[in-house]
Amino acid sequence: MSLGSNIKYYRINKGLSQSKLAHQLHVKTKEVVSWEQDRSRPDYHALRQLSRILDVNVDDLTAVEMKYESYNSVSKFGHIIRNDEEILWEGKPDASKNLTKQDIFLIPFGLFFFGFAIFWTVMASSFGGFIGVFGLPFIGVGFYMVFLRFGYVKRRKMNTYYAVTNKRVIRYIDGVKQVINEIRLNNITNLSIDINREGIGSITFNNITNNNYYHMHHRMHNRTGMNYMVNDYDMFYAFLDIPNARHVYNIINDLLEKNNQIADPSR
Repeated sequence: MSLGSNIKYYRINKGLSQSKLAHQLHVKTKEVVSWEQDRSRPDYHALRQLSRILDVNVDDLTAVEMKYESYNSVSKFGHIIRNDEEILWEGKPDASKNLTKQDIFLIPFGLFFFGFAIFWTVMASSFGGFIGVFGLPFIGVGFYMVFLRFGYVKRRKMNTYYAVTNKRVIRYIDGVKQVINEIRLNNITNLSIDINREGIGSITFNNITNNNYYHMHHRMHNRTGMNYMVNDYDMFYAFLDIPNARHVYNIINDLLEKNNQIADPSR
């Protein structure tokens, strides 16, 4: 039996509906449906919660010997995790959400820039000579702003992976350039969440509003596709656009509380 079939079997055995199980796990019902249909799988933190709620140990639930070491070995972060670490959650940004508040400005500005670049190039070319050639790079920039940057954002999200362990939060970018960033839990001085009605949100680990450069980058470049102008591979301060953001936020907040660090009283 698959993991999804096992979850469904033990849920029914326990007399729980999908919605009731989701409520106890603090996730959306569609998440439980996705698990049971094997379209996605719960992270290890969720597996431990399922084990407790369904009154079955993790090995029986997964039908395999799945200690943390073996789980980590098949994880995207298996080669990163140390012996004294446990993966409590891992996931990816939602690649289907590519519009941001900044696009209210960027879309009309991009259209104007693209249109003006074409107009200038055509007009300059009509006078003869090669002067119109100088407009081609600007047409390229305008075309990127109007069309290509959304593909860049989607590809970047598809290649980005996040993880929470009992020691740190990690970002792994898997692409032509592989990048691993981390923030140790004892270095997190501020924790905040920005979440929408669908449960997709961003979790910021440290206060960036006091640093003008990081604040500008966060507001104007991240998630818009305009960060090609800035080398942002070392700028890791948030999990961006992750599903079930509140669930992940609670995991991190619980870890900080255990370490006697900051905790959000509005949780």
